[in-house]
Amino acid sequence: MLKEYDFSIKGTKGRVILLGLLTVLILFGTHTKLFSLAAFVISSLIVIYDKTHFRLMLITYLMLMAHIFKISSSGMSYFTFLMFIYIGLKLYEEKTILWTVVLFIIYVLTVQFINMGFEITDDLKLFGNVLFIGYALSETKSYSEHDKEALCVTHISAVLASSVMRFFDSPFFKISDYTAPLNTESFGSNGGSIVRFSGLYQDPNYYTVNLIMALCLIVILYYRGRVPILFCAGSAAAILYFGTLTYSKSFLLMLLLPLSVFVFANHRIGRYDIQVISLALIFAAGALILMTNPDFLTGMQKRMETGTSATSGRSDIWLGYLDYIYHHPNIALFGAGIGAELLFDRAIHNVYIEILYHLGLVGGFLLIVAIVNSGLRYRKAIRSHYMNFSVILGILITYFFLSQLHDYEFPIHFTLAFMVLNQWDLSRSFETEVPQICAPLIPELSNGKVKTLIPTENKK
Repeated sequence: MLKEYDFSIKGTKGRVILLGLLTVLILFGTHTKLFSLAAFVISSLIVIYDKTHFRLMLITYLMLMAHIFKISSSGMSYFTFLMFIYIGLKLYEEKTILWTVVLFIIYVLTVQFINMGFEITDDLKLFGNVLFIGYALSETKSYSEHDKEALCVTHISAVLASSVMRFFDSPFFKISDYTAPLNTESFGSNGGSIVRFSGLYQDPNYYTVNLIMALCLIVILYYRGRVPILFCAGSAAAILYFGTLTYSKSFLLMLLLPLSVFVFANHRIGRYDIQVISLALIFAAGALILMTNPDFLTGMQKRMETGTSATSGRSDIWLGYLDYIYHHPNIALFGAGIGAELLFDRAIHNVYIEILYHLGLVGGFLLIVAIVNSGLRYRKAIRSHYMNFSVILGILITYFFLSQLHDYEFPIHFTLAFMVLNQWDLSRSFETEVPQICAPLIPELSNGKVKTLIPTENKK
């Protein structure tokens, strides 16, 4: 039956129009649920019947809108259903069972059964996240260079589109009903206040992870030189603008990562002119922000003075959880279970402590094995260097301040990170397979491979 229909969207223009239509439908869905349902039906048809790689691009794009792409403000996101449809189709198409993931799922359910604390929604999200990483990486293994670049552009475009959508929040577009009003922080009776922008998220820090990740992807696309430089420059400028509106300490700190990657990229390609001009523009933009928003420095200074040191009180929460785990060896070893109540009624805000508390050392090990195994199955025999590691490095650092185990971003982040880490040889020197019949004609050929200096499309 699946072969009888083909709703493939193959042209770039058609894909852009479709994503634009879905964006509008999801936005209107915050006013009338029928529009969100229509967006879900269209998305489901594409995921089920599209014969190209566009379905994964579609899911990547909709991830940034998952928080408002819902049946209701308190219901499960349509994005979760789309993710499970995708997983089911990949299982049907590949007929491959990810045994490391199955072992992890069995362990989690066993611990929950012993503790009598099942949490169906969290279970589904966690299992779906881990399964999605495995099957998505399996699909991207056959991607051409163009497909991989398109997936990165899709994530960047989703960050921009979802950020702009937040500005439509109004009595008609009831975005705040899904994400809560923008966070306003006051600083004493005479200290004033700031409104922290968070895109379609409730917490600005969860939003900034995607900003940093998008900036790293922009630098990589710029380095490869196959995406218009105006797109890279314009997207980076917009993301930097949105980032300043968050008043996030982590954003300002993590900016050092994409900035260092940008400096490294220009050094590798010898574009010192662009390096100087870009840095000058960044400083000019910073000066413009200070002139147009004189309260920015004051607000950031006040935020630096709040909480416990630079962690805004998170370190107190971490120490509380670690102390509890230390005094309960069974929790440290096997975890309290996914359904366990949070201590102090506070989110952990640290994915590593979150894994330790809910899964224990054994469960954490099985989770890492499941994710790493998916990456190893996907690995290509090509070199990697600093730029390849930038995305995964950004994720591992920012997750130190966030609880991401059950969130929508978790599978998309790691899928993109593994793709960038293993698929692109950013040294611009690729090992190209040469038919063995040609080997006798090329004496200097070694093991049927030859080095080429021009980026080539991956063979499917």
